Amino acid sequence: MSDRRDKVSNDFAAQELIYDAWETQSRKKRIELAKEALRLWPACADAYSILAEDEAQTIEQARECYEKAVLAGERALGSGGFEEFKGHFWGFIETRPYMRARAGLAGLLIHSGEKEEAAQHYREMLVLNPGDNQGIRYELAALLVELGHDMELEDLLAEYEGDGTAAFTYTHALLAFRKGGDSPRSRNLLEDAFKSNPHVPGYLLARKKLPKRLPNTVGFGDESEAVYFDYTFLPGWAMTEGALDWLEECERDINGESPEAGKTVRKVGRNEPCPCGSGKKYKKCCGGAGADGSDGGPMDDLKEEIGEFVEGKSFESLEQLQAETDRFMAERNTGPMDDFEGLSADQMHWFLYRAFDPGSRSEEH
Repeated sequence: MSDRRDKVSNDFAAQELIYDAWETQSRKKRIELAKEALRLWPACADAYSILAEDEAQTIEQARECYEKAVLAGERALGSGGFEEFKGHFWGFIETRPYMRARAGLAGLLIHSGEKEEAAQHYREMLVLNPGDNQGIRYELAALLVELGHDMELEDLLAEYEGDGTAAFTYTHALLAFRKGGDSPRSRNLLEDAFKSNPHVPGYLLARKKLPKRLPNTVGFGDESEAVYFDYTFLPGWAMTEGALDWLEECERDINGESPEAGKTVRKVGRNEPCPCGSGKKYKKCCGGAGADGSDGGPMDDLKEEIGEFVEGKSFESLEQLQAETDRFMAERNTGPMDDFEGLSADQMHWFLYRAFDPGSRSEEH
């Protein structure tokens, strides 16, 4: 009996450490708290998820952490927990670390190009929790569009009939276009989608520039939802022949604009996901050096990042601007970078210029 009380106590204490980790702004502190939680309770799935997001230096390391998180969540729930909670999974707090871990793993698989495997995770999560408090149906819908699973996509849309989010209203229209081309039905559905969120075409057609990072919250019908939609669903629209041209034509017709207004050309940012669906950045895929008219050099990326960082901010003096820019650069140079296979800019600089200097001391790094 005493051992069971100790286990419950450790479980609770470990999860409290996780809550503390989520609240801190310090990446180092989050990692410390996650490891302390695992020492108290080895089945703490959220701790492994934090290590995947904050400590892992490569995709492989992050995947290993997420897989450990999923296994830890399974151990914590036991087979009885899956049987008991299936069908309303998220409604029980003890299931949520497992569901968060599985969503994290699926997202990583998408980034790695393993989209069929990611889709299977999403399918199984919706079986466990059809109420879908996490919005998994939207991630699955985007994958089904890219993978060409139109019949399954149609079933998914029907299962959540009445969902008026941009993710589903625009996908309803796209699916109708894929099945029947430019038709009264596809146009009517697209007009309904425009009403649900009029900001989406501006981002899909690149009249508006995407922010570097997704918004922390999404409001239905506003620009944050349109940004999320573009990040998530653009590959499927870009891969559907004629879809973006059709979207623009319908928008002009609905707004009463003449064709002479001219068509926009989708210009993808060099650091955005490539529209081809490869999972790579545009600059590393179809938009190699010179493809967009730039030299493709690293200074273009840096200028773009700094511009996005200061955009919309106000500064009382040049000194404050300089201090904020210095802070941004310090965080950028110490964080993992895809271009360096998970190493930070500082680590790569040290590796290139100091690693073989007899006078340098690696202990300092």
